[in-house]
Amino acid sequence: MFFLKRPERKKLLYLFWFSVLLSTLDLRVTIPTPTDSILFVVDVTMSMNSKDMSLDEQGEVSRVFFAKDTLKNSIKALQCGTEVGLGIFAGYQATILFQPIEVCANYSELIESIGYLDTNMIWAGDSEVSKGLYNALILTNELNKSHRLVFITDGHEAPPISPLYRPSFNGDVGAIKGIIFGVGGNKLVPIPKLRDGGVYSGSWKKDDVMQIDPFSAGRRGSDSSESLVNDPSIIVDPQLVYNLQATPGMEHLSEQKTRYLELLASEQDLTYLNLKTVDDLVDGLETLPFSEWRYSEVSTSRYLIILSLIFLLLIFWPLDGTFKYREYSHQY
Repeated sequence: MFFLKRPERKKLLYLFWFSVLLSTLDLRVTIPTPTDSILFVVDVTMSMNSKDMSLDEQGEVSRVFFAKDTLKNSIKALQCGTEVGLGIFAGYQATILFQPIEVCANYSELIESIGYLDTNMIWAGDSEVSKGLYNALILTNELNKSHRLVFITDGHEAPPISPLYRPSFNGDVGAIKGIIFGVGGNKLVPIPKLRDGGVYSGSWKKDDVMQIDPFSAGRRGSDSSESLVNDPSIIVDPQLVYNLQATPGMEHLSEQKTRYLELLASEQDLTYLNLKTVDDLVDGLETLPFSEWRYSEVSTSRYLIILSLIFLLLIFWPLDGTFKYREYSHQY
């Protein structure tokens, strides 16, 4: 049975106070630690102005506002050493605003940059989500294969996509780990129409947007030999049509295209998650494998406190290693 003698307890008491004293000095050491490098790409197309999200303090808000608020609050929960970059998606391309930088040293700049995200930043009126995702994956791979991509979008393709002529991905599937976060409700809502300066001017109407994909409409592409009309002899997989979630006649309305985002995620070996709260984003990020080992400076205080508690426990350990129990006689 393990037991301690009194002289040994005296030594442990000295060690206890010594470790407590060291913990107050906030000594730091440089050691290799697993770190995260995350590139957030946010959809800033016009459907992201649809108001079907809610915040406790502000009530009903737009999807893009909700995404910004959630991003800001999630940055607060990231530990020092984590690197965060920011990009946006519009048209058919993703643009990287800045590469991942350390969160604690650049916290104010990160929060300020996220605050500028807005649909006024778009350079094209279309919203080709799959092409934007593919472009973001390729850009991330070119920047650093260890970066993790977090793509935040409602999944609304405008114009709608053809099941026969889906864009193809020319990169290496699975090379980049990441998450597609879907934002938006599950009911069709109007898409606000905004003038320059973000002035609200009604909602998009049926005649304002394409209700079917350009291929079915017979539009020509840049290649004159390319056939853009669906071949009636080709059999379309009804499950694919279901997952694409096109809504002919109602494309001027918007909802989160959950099934479509799940399809894109599965095809690119990514994870799909529904973004409803800050915890959804923070918990989702924790499921990502860490990016790489980096040398970073860490405080020894918490470890010294744990060590001092162990010394304290040993100090009060029973002398003979056993606990004595008093026997009681019972009279009946």
